[in-house]
Amino acid sequence: MKIKIASLLLFFIAHHFDGFSQENISLGKGLLWEISGNGLKKKSYILGTIHIIPAQDYYFPKFYEKALKSAENLVMEINMMDFVGQMQVVQMTKMKDHELKDFYDETTYLEITKVMRDSFNMDIEEFKKVKPLFVQQQLSATGFLSGATKSYEVELTKLGFNMDKDFGGLETAKEQMMILDSIPLQEQADMLLESIRNIHKENKEIENLVKFYKEQNLDSLNALFEKEDNQMNNHENSLLGNRNRKWIPKIEEYMRSGATFFAVGAGHLGGEQGVINLLRKKGYTLKAVLK
Repeated sequence: MKIKIASLLLFFIAHHFDGFSQENISLGKGLLWEISGNGLKKKSYILGTIHIIPAQDYYFPKFYEKALKSAENLVMEINMMDFVGQMQVVQMTKMKDHELKDFYDETTYLEITKVMRDSFNMDIEEFKKVKPLFVQQQLSATGFLSGATKSYEVELTKLGFNMDKDFGGLETAKEQMMILDSIPLQEQADMLLESIRNIHKENKEIENLVKFYKEQNLDSLNALFEKEDNQMNNHENSLLGNRNRKWIPKIEEYMRSGATFFAVGAGHLGGEQGVINLLRKKGYTLKAVLK
């Protein structure tokens, strides 16, 4: 599974990490960034996350918690209190007019069936009406993330609830799903097949992703994304750049209403169209918080 797609998928079914290659802008180390200036009365913070991670690799140091405590609002990509919206998304993972086998010849479908059965102990019949990207997500979760896992969104929600934070979202769960639905089903099926045929290589790439994340090495994470192939270039703007630009006015609105702790996929932070650069262009001061 390619990291750039895995990132999106691992969110929509309560998992996720967002990342796409972009024009490189060196940001050094740091996944937590302080936002100040441009008329803000209180500092806000933005944290880059991996939305699901092996439990033993979960990293949330005391200074992250201190920043969260200082905020009035906890805002993630979607409002984690919107349970109805999240249930709607689960229904949107299903295909109405197609089955998985419609996108492959008989030999290829048997190949996928065999790998799912022998390597993942999964019955393809259970996924015959599921959109290919979400079959791919399940393979990733069953493979690399086969042990105990943690979700940054879930853990932050627990902390925010206990701290009596006001929750918000930068977009709705349905809006996220509509972005994925812009990728034609045949393209999704092709990516699933590539994932099946390259699962060991891609697991290694995800291991590197987790390593760089634990090191708070944003530049290394971006460099890893830049190594990806061009398979998703046609969709990169809608999946990342457009979303980042749409988020900026909402981020500003939240910050002006009170100190806010934002948490978004780490791939949204860096690059020319990354949130950090876009906020700096608006006149805000952003600096990494490392301790």
